[in-house]
Amino acid sequence: MSQISVYSQLSMFPLSSKQINCLLRSGCQTAADVLNREITQLATQSTLSLSELRMIYRCLWKYKDTSDLPGQSAYDIFCNSLTLKTFSRSIDKILGGGIRPGDIVEIVGEPGSGKSQLLMQLGALACSDIAGLGGNAVFIDTEGSFTMHRFSTILTSTASHLKGLSSRHDVNEILKSTQYFRVNSVEELLHVVENIHTLIKSYNIKLVLIDSVACPLRKATFSVRVHAMSVLAAEFLKLSANYSSVVVFTNHVTIRNDKCVPSLGLSWGHVSSIRIWLSRREEVFSAKLIKGGCVDCTKEVLFDITVNGIRDVITNYI
Repeated sequence: MSQISVYSQLSMFPLSSKQINCLLRSGCQTAADVLNREITQLATQSTLSLSELRMIYRCLWKYKDTSDLPGQSAYDIFCNSLTLKTFSRSIDKILGGGIRPGDIVEIVGEPGSGKSQLLMQLGALACSDIAGLGGNAVFIDTEGSFTMHRFSTILTSTASHLKGLSSRHDVNEILKSTQYFRVNSVEELLHVVENIHTLIKSYNIKLVLIDSVACPLRKATFSVRVHAMSVLAAEFLKLSANYSSVVVFTNHVTIRNDKCVPSLGLSWGHVSSIRIWLSRREEVFSAKLIKGGCVDCTKEVLFDITVNGIRDVITNYI
């Protein structure tokens, strides 16, 4: 390792030929070229995923002089170690313990499968330093699915449950710090998403919730939809990489080749780092991990939607 520096050619490092070729096509010749680029910029310019680029960055940082390494405060380390829970141990288990800072999560399902309920539960937990991210949430509503009465009920129950455990459990305080946007078009959605970074420092935003991305996109013309999907993907990556924000959005389902699949096409499936499929059969709700999370948890798990929010059922697995 001592004979290789960040100024060595990429071929000198333990990277795959595919990774090296992708980086070379992006204009990077040395490790320094890679480390001096923003990770979101490389993700846009190359075919490498954000998670793969993170592994590359960690690999290359080992060859950087330790005197140049930026330090981290204990508080930053603590914040980055927090995980956002769902209040369902079954769902948390397939997520590998919960949703972590920087995760981009897509929740797919038919109408009535619990997508909006799960988002409101996550929003209620965002500020907790025990079961949340220690920050506030932004809720972007494109379908009119967000109801203040329902959110307040979930929030009140959550705050009561965490009272004495979390430093923040005042319902009125959390309601005041939760930012809500009702958008009715693709243009409005893009405007809000592109300006979330201005809210992050002012309101300590840690969680971005969108219900749903599909609704305004499916109403747009093909050219507008393609452009909007590209912009949204880039903005989600920026929020994840630059601010370690969690982005959770819902998506509809469609029928393709007689099979029920997520809407918005195959390319959209690469945007999220985690994809969960929610289903409902009569009064039984289930969740299945189809991308990311805990690779060992591929079974369908049961959860319940109660008056108080998302909860477990007695039998965890189908």
